[in-house]
Amino acid sequence: MDLIESAVLREQLAAKENEVRRLRNAVKQLALLNPVEGEVDVASESSEEDDDSEGDIPTALWDEGDCVYRCLHCTGEIEGGACFLCLREHITPDENVHDSLPADNQAFSDDRASKPRGTTPLLERPKFGVVTPLSYANRSEEYANLIRRGATRAMCEQFNLEFTQNGGIYAWANQDILDEFMTSIAKEGDQWKIYLGRRIELDEEDLDGTQFIEGILEDGVLFCRREGRGIQPRWVTVKDGKTTWVTRPNPDMKDPLFLGEDAFQVDEQRQWYFGTRDANGTFHESEEQYSDSDSEEEAGPNQQLTSVHLDNEYDTEDDAEEQNTPEENVDICLPLDPTLYLGIFIGDSMEEDMDWEEDSAGCDMSSCDSDFDAEESD
Repeated sequence: MDLIESAVLREQLAAKENEVRRLRNAVKQLALLNPVEGEVDVASESSEEDDDSEGDIPTALWDEGDCVYRCLHCTGEIEGGACFLCLREHITPDENVHDSLPADNQAFSDDRASKPRGTTPLLERPKFGVVTPLSYANRSEEYANLIRRGATRAMCEQFNLEFTQNGGIYAWANQDILDEFMTSIAKEGDQWKIYLGRRIELDEEDLDGTQFIEGILEDGVLFCRREGRGIQPRWVTVKDGKTTWVTRPNPDMKDPLFLGEDAFQVDEQRQWYFGTRDANGTFHESEEQYSDSDSEEEAGPNQQLTSVHLDNEYDTEDDAEEQNTPEENVDICLPLDPTLYLGIFIGDSMEEDMDWEEDSAGCDMSSCDSDFDAEESD
């Protein structure tokens, strides 16, 4: 008997919700018809003129049913900051200035810059209500800088974020990230630092930044294309000390974050040259090159060692050849230069831009703040 009664109640509630939705749509349609029929109230018209004379731009109303902002005067939909019916300007509260920034690829965004820049937009410092976590009790200024650069408290605590003015933002991978990307490489007790750049932009549902960090690793590590031996990777993973791995843009490259149109060129001696081709079709030779010769050259101090792949990385035919290289070759190369990268070939930057949707919550920005803000002690 209880099941029957609950089913009846559910049907009644559904019917009421449908009726409310129908009435709401009818009110909207009626409001839209009034301006066309000329039924304009004189009092409302005079108040609109007063508002226009004052120069105040009203805030648009949020329509929960249609998930759009609507005009205060005619309930038309707001598009591009103005009503598409009456063309009155409105303010939409959740407009995000980040939406105009190019962010097709997480790993190669301008926000991943390795050095301080004067164009980093920072959030305004909250005047009150900011509680510093215990883990940042002695680093309150650093925590404030992380918050201003887009990090959340949950992300700071989950990945123990670090920030310095010259070094940027680093995250310490948690066990889930280690298990997903480094199981076959990292040993027990190893730690992993991942460079996040100068600013963080999280999707609305990405509260602790896990998706953001995974996106950087996927764009810069897993899904990049490699072509040929001798092509330097744009992102590298190196071992810093005995137990710490670090993933960051390649410091040996002039501009590791630049994504151009990849191109190849061959001369009469069958020497292949790798580079980029600009919009005018001009070929620009890269600093790295390789030939199709079968001869092997001894690894020098500036050459990449035999590569080791992170978990889930796509293996091409070139990858398979490198994996079959005897381990004794690595032992011979290691003593040549202690600063050589320890064999993680991250991939080539000439990757076509990947589609990446960015939807982050709105926030007030300070137009004058940047990495060179004098208030930052670091």
